[in-house]
Amino acid sequence: MAAAAGFVRGMTLATVDGVDTLHNLPTAQSNKLFASPAGTNSVVGVQDIVGGSIRTINVTTALFSVSPVIVERMLPGTSIAYLAYTSFDTHW
Repeated sequence: MAAAAGFVRGMTLATVDGVDTLHNLPTAQSNKLFASPAGTNSVVGVQDIVGGSIRTINVTTALFSVSPVIVERMLPGTSIAYLAYTSFDTHW
């Protein structure tokens, strides 16, 4: 989803709705991006390289789900499993 909006790995988040976020992400901007209702619009400024020019991307929050398990394997010849998670949730 991020790639569809124009984000690529390595970008630096420089602004959210005109507020500087290069050195600190204020709570209001963090909440708007990550804890707002689906359909909330923001304009984010990004740098493709650190210290580079800032360009803007219009983004809209959305609901989506991902599996928290990204790798699951049994170690060969054992009864030992290897799991890698993207996150943990205490609300189950």
